Amino acid sequence: MRTLLGWFTRRRDRASVVPPAPVPRPAPAARVYLREADAWKRGETSLEAVHPFRFAVMSWWTVTPGAKRTPVDSLITEYVAAGAAARDAADPGWTERTMRAEEYCRCGATSRVEHCAYCTHCMQPFASCCSSGNGMLQWDNGNSVCPRCGEGELVG
Repeated sequence: MRTLLGWFTRRRDRASVVPPAPVPRPAPAARVYLREADAWKRGETSLEAVHPFRFAVMSWWTVTPGAKRTPVDSLITEYVAAGAAARDAADPGWTERTMRAEEYCRCGATSRVEHCAYCTHCMQPFASCCSSGNGMLQWDNGNSVCPRCGEGELVG
């Protein structure tokens, strides 16, 4: 029998804590990225106005299990490819240098960029010790909810 709050259950006179089920919400990255890509396509923003690392996070998002569950819009794919091409043309060694750099997780761990997960909203880095696990909340698409801002998906 559950109480009104949904936190406790009784099984044979033994109480145990049951966390409330998260309210399902559609993942935000697809909507945000589609809005950005649409603004770029209409000429309202330029590729140079977007930080190169944002395109890296977008490209990582496009291959996540969550993005694959709901097909990635072709406009997003085109936007990410154009952004990556512009970044590589402006700075050919950017990707290699960036992936070798070290990043600091909120828990104090250091990890190479290529081994971190990043939030699609706040761009906060998370080492593998903080970006995976059974206790992480999930978006409807299956990607993890950012534990820092609660608005983005963890990718990378």
